[in-house]
Amino acid sequence: MKDFDPNTRKELQANDHTPWIKSESKSELRQGYFRLYPYSWVFMFETNILDDSTLLKVLTIMGNVPLPEALGYNYPLFLADKLVKYYRDKEYRGIELLLSPSRYRDFRGLVEHLRHSSRFY
Repeated sequence: MKDFDPNTRKELQANDHTPWIKSESKSELRQGYFRLYPYSWVFMFETNILDDSTLLKVLTIMGNVPLPEALGYNYPLFLADKLVKYYRDKEYRGIELLLSPSRYRDFRGLVEHLRHSSRFY
């Protein structure tokens, strides 16, 4: 709420009946504020996809589940990041193999060598 004007800030913080949402339309985007709990902060939002009641429902559902990174636990994010990078690199290697003739020849030579030297033929 650092960018709010002081009168708006006092008015929004005084409303303890939560959850609430207030918005106003400005062209295609609707701007507004919401608060989920009496002890939570007032947050600003901008959207063009959801009406106020649906947006408040989604925010309330998401606000009931603590996010690990919000509590300082970065390990789940670290694992998710590693998994995404693994699959991205795996796909990239496959595409690189198909697009690069020299790599294809090297790969084929390796497969042929393994085929001739192994028992499962």
